[in-house]
Amino acid sequence: DDVKIIKLVDGLVIYQTAVLAAQIERLRYFNNSFILLSHREFEKKQHIPFLMKKMIRNIDWSKVNTEAAHTYRLMASSANQLVHIDKTILQETVAEISGITNWKFSPDKANREIWFLFRDEGMALCGFRFTGLHTIEKYEKGELHRPLAHILCLIAEPSAEDLIIDPFAGS
Repeated sequence: DDVKIIKLVDGLVIYQTAVLAAQIERLRYFNNSFILLSHREFEKKQHIPFLMKKMIRNIDWSKVNTEAAHTYRLMASSANQLVHIDKTILQETVAEISGITNWKFSPDKANREIWFLFRDEGMALCGFRFTGLHTIEKYEKGELHRPLAHILCLIAEPSAEDLIIDPFAGS
């Protein structure tokens, strides 16, 4: 009852919930969550910088706390590949965001990200990423990422009496 799936496509779940972002942030297996700020349909031939300009003008800033002193960076991907953000578009977008929010553009020391995602399905999405940045951990060679390990444990549904062997121990 707390979640309504709006759209489900390969590698993406768009959902609506009354649950606070802080609660979602505490879920170890939700390590790549965004608040959807703007979206539109587009045709592949449309120019990404043009789409970014249109999307930034339609952002619903009421969905995020713009008063908090965050640092942020901008990211863009097309068909799940990172893409370069045109310098002029970057400057305009930073000026727009910094003028509306209390946030400082800091690509190297950001604690939040604003993503522009251009999907093969013809969806252009702009989202405020609120999970995953501060939980980025360094993993040793062969070490399993914690969210994946957590999900595997949930799938296995072990009982208190089960003997569990860790195939990654000592790697």
